[in-house]
Amino acid sequence: MNLSLTSSDDESITIGMASVPSRMRGMLNNVEQLVSSCDQFDLYLNGYPKGFWTKALDDPKINVYRDRDIGAHGKLYMAHRTRGYFITIDDDLVYPQGFTYAMVQAIEKYKREAIVGVHGALFVQSHDVMQPQSRVLFSHMAYLEHDLPVHMLGTGIMAYHSDTIMFDWRDMEPGKIDEQVAIIAQERRIPMLCIAHPDNWVMEDDNLKFRDCLRRNKEASAKAVERQQRHWDLYIPQCWKEFERF
Repeated sequence: MNLSLTSSDDESITIGMASVPSRMRGMLNNVEQLVSSCDQFDLYLNGYPKGFWTKALDDPKINVYRDRDIGAHGKLYMAHRTRGYFITIDDDLVYPQGFTYAMVQAIEKYKREAIVGVHGALFVQSHDVMQPQSRVLFSHMAYLEHDLPVHMLGTGIMAYHSDTIMFDWRDMEPGKIDEQVAIIAQERRIPMLCIAHPDNWVMEDDNLKFRDCLRRNKEASAKAVERQQRHWDLYIPQCWKEFERF
């Protein structure tokens, strides 16, 4: 596979990110670092002043969108009509050199049969109605030796090809989106894989991660937890013979 930048829709690489003004520095850092590794960079600006602009956004690859505040859904603003590889990122994370290449390689490793990421969760389901569901988290900051099938991926470090799935944020409820993306994948029986990575391969910017974050929104968090209370199946790519036992 040729991973050089191309005009072919099938091999085009798009990065989608949503940002808020309090995390502008992280947004600009990620734009400047990653724009050279993609064919187009879709940037949704939530709550930025109407006239906001900066020289970093002059790159012709960057598509800037701003309308009403749609939060994390902005990462997928144009995903419903974008062909090729689609990678979603956050404005409070710091990505390593070669990040885009690694995500595309992971997609192709599994023959475009799966959504891949670096931060995932497995839900532990109880048959006791009095016992709440729990989850096992595989963090992007912790070493993971082998690729692992999961029920849910964090959309701040997620990638897929349009041959596998196309998301439409307009079909989702307001608030958090990780579990909504995972549920859509469940309904379509599409595997989600947390790929192997070293410690701190993707880092959190400690100065930004809690600014205007949905993790601090109790109502959004409660609705997300409520959506997670369902039966979860574990889907495995057909090409992954090692995990036929699942």
